[in-house]
Amino acid sequence: MSWSLTDVSFRMAGRGDWRRLLPDEASRRGYARAYPDGAAVEQLSTSTRQLAGRWEEAGIAVVEGGRIVPASPIVTDADLRVLSSWFADVASAMADVVATDMPALRRCSKELCASDAHAREANVLTILACAHALDLEAWRHVRLTLAGPHPQRGHAGHFFFWGYAFASGPRHIFGVSTYVVGELRLAILRSHALDRGELPALLRDPSAVRSLALAFAGLDPPLDSRLVAARLVAAPPAHLSVPVFDGPAWRRASGVVTRLGTALAVAFAARVPSMGELLPACTFARARRDDVLAMLFHLAYSYAAGALVYRGLVPPFPSSALGEWGVWAHRNAGVDVNMPPITML
Repeated sequence: MSWSLTDVSFRMAGRGDWRRLLPDEASRRGYARAYPDGAAVEQLSTSTRQLAGRWEEAGIAVVEGGRIVPASPIVTDADLRVLSSWFADVASAMADVVATDMPALRRCSKELCASDAHAREANVLTILACAHALDLEAWRHVRLTLAGPHPQRGHAGHFFFWGYAFASGPRHIFGVSTYVVGELRLAILRSHALDRGELPALLRDPSAVRSLALAFAGLDPPLDSRLVAARLVAAPPAHLSVPVFDGPAWRRASGVVTRLGTALAVAFAARVPSMGELLPACTFARARRDDVLAMLFHLAYSYAAGALVYRGLVPPFPSSALGEWGVWAHRNAGVDVNMPPITML
């Protein structure tokens, strides 16, 4: 995992696709080249200049005096050095919050596994502690109290937007993507440090996802050998081989991670003012506040996940995995703004 301003890893949180704003390598390099102080529009490639109006409309850049200035943050190694003590403090505080509720999380993991033959306690514990508590639930509360609603990005969707351009940083950078078809809401814990093999491509195949939905509904679709190989489906008859969070056990677990999410958001928010004192020394000092908060939060919970692993509270993330780790399902009950669609794999 190593990025720079010549190879930025762009990120989003919300609904849509940032690639509609930066559709090719030339536009991505052009945006990064202009960061943070701006670049003369005439110095950009013709294709990138044509995107300038779209960037302004989406709020990821402004054009001033013939210069295009990125408005969304890109965090660099220099920024991480400025914020190293701050991240250490907030990550430790967030890990302390989770540690306090580890007995409840372990109990919930056991209950979920007791009702699901495909669930494994270590896997479910990581999903509850990291994916649901640190990420989804805490982020929901941070949006409500600090960051605000997902920004409108023109035709690209509604999402927060930022980039990573560092060679150092948290080892456990992760996020959650979801795929919704019919009653099935399939979630996957994704990470650039995690080799998912053929799983990302398979989940972008509409026919494969439809087969998963049919298996989830108990309709015994024709067996897709790719889904079996990816450890998403078992047979006969065809059924999901990943944990399904449902019923009373999930309702109890949901209450625990919701409570944790609130406490995690409070711990993060309490440390935002002290980050403000360091902000002038960062490359993103003039970037959009909402995107900066989103970026800092996602990095903070990734550092916190590393702290949980270091303390032995959750198992280390694997270097490679298919459906046997970090993939789970819920029954779709309609639109859930706390479970974003696929962003990046």
